[in-house]
Amino acid sequence: MPSQQHAATGVAQATGTTDKVYNLVSVLYHALQGADTCQQYIQDADHANDPELGQFFQDVQAWQRHLSTQAQALLTQRLSQGKGREWNQAVTLWNLKIMA
Repeated sequence: MPSQQHAATGVAQATGTTDKVYNLVSVLYHALQGADTCQQYIQDADHANDPELGQFFQDVQAWQRHLSTQAQALLTQRLSQGKGREWNQAVTLWNLKIMA
């Protein structure tokens, strides 16, 4: 099994995206996914007439939204500073040279 550092380096090499940006995108995605999933849990608690559980999932959803807002702001800041993709001018795609 590859080490976590080795796997992260592989992601950067495979995607051309820095590990830091990739990680922010991952946190943003998972926070949004969590907030979306909580909506179903809230509805399930409502159907089960369990307001305590429903409130718990509403709190979790609010926290997930908060995390996604923070991740989005930080990601926007990083990308506007040019700290996202690492451009490789020597990339060849289907025998075509991609120029900067």
